[in-house]
Amino acid sequence: MVGTIPSELFRLSLLRSLKLGFNGFTGSISTEIGRMPELEDFSLTRNDLTGTLPSEIGLATDLELINVRGNRLDGSLPVQLGGLPELRELETRQNHFTGPIPSELGLLRYLTSLSLNDNYLSGTLPVDLGRLRHLQALRLSSNLNITGTIPSEYARMRRLYVLLLNNTMLSGTVPPEICNRTVPQPGPVTLSTLRIDCGRVQCSCCRLCDGDRVSALSPNATAIRDWAPNHNNETDNNV
Repeated sequence: MVGTIPSELFRLSLLRSLKLGFNGFTGSISTEIGRMPELEDFSLTRNDLTGTLPSEIGLATDLELINVRGNRLDGSLPVQLGGLPELRELETRQNHFTGPIPSELGLLRYLTSLSLNDNYLSGTLPVDLGRLRHLQALRLSSNLNITGTIPSEYARMRRLYVLLLNNTMLSGTVPPEICNRTVPQPGPVTLSTLRIDCGRVQCSCCRLCDGDRVSALSPNATAIRDWAPNHNNETDNNV
């Protein structure tokens, strides 16, 4: 399907699932999404949408999944995303989003997957993301304007097993609290995949340098496929 998404769809106030991925839709996401209080699954992956992710999405408070991967959306990620109490998955990778990562995302207590990679996000990593105790995968790679260091608070995400921070401008040292998570132990889930950039970030627990990326793998982790940095192509999709 091609053309713009009919605005009438966003007036279906009792709709629970709106999945329009892998089409040729153009135009923007209607601000009327805020009139869908029952919506749980919202997926527009792999279209050609432009414009912003409207702040009104924060009014759709039953949302559990947002996937707008692979469009041409831009602007800042709305802070109102932090007001979605049921959100489990947030996928905005492979767009043109700019600005900082909202610290309000740290309020999403049920979030299990946060994929913001392959955008143009900037600023430092929010310490508040360390509050996401159910998070299993955090993908922030290929945001070339992210700077600063890796917060030690990220080690508190006891279910995290994928942490992608490569192809950024992060520097400093991987905190020992995070390195400790790469070793199997009772209690927290083992951090089986950690990706950072060689040279800019020191890592005492990393044992593989592949191009400009270093990786730490637990003994039970699967091998990482070859990867070449290219902001316009998919990266790290297998993790």
